[in-house]
Amino acid sequence: MKNTCSTNWKHHQQFERIQSGELSAIPHQLIMDKIYDVLRTYRYGCAE
Repeated sequence: MKNTCSTNWKHHQQFERIQSGELSAIPHQLIMDKIYDVLRTYRYGCAE
């Protein structure tokens, strides 16, 4: 079964970045932001 909780949380974070103006709702920027989310996770995991 897919873990939708973390997926929904990531969408919520992206929505908050759009609302704060730190991210535009342009498809290319949304895709790049999603890629950066994955890289942020790896960076956090490698730092431990």
